[in-house]
Amino acid sequence: MRKHRTSNIEHRTPKAVVAAGSWTFHDGFVHKLKICLKELRETRRWARLIQRKGRAKNDSALLYVLSECDVLIRIFCSSIQTARKNALAQKHRVPDAARYPSATAG
Repeated sequence: MRKHRTSNIEHRTPKAVVAAGSWTFHDGFVHKLKICLKELRETRRWARLIQRKGRAKNDSALLYVLSECDVLIRIFCSSIQTARKNALAQKHRVPDAARYPSATAG
């Protein structure tokens, strides 16, 4: 497996995907967005647990973390959906030469 490093977290790309040559920059980008989303969700889960257990009652920093996590989760979800939609559109896009055959004949 090929190893990727993002901060202190080690991520692995499956050998079959790398060997097939189908791992593109776009796939890596979406993969990293998903990792960030996973980390945000985990942060939100821990912050909610701290709040629920009463470890930090009415702490403004905790409330700030929770609100920022919610906003960032929405942003990352939207970014992943947009990236997937753009990749699909790019995959089904007709090359310029097929659209304008006279443009290549000079």
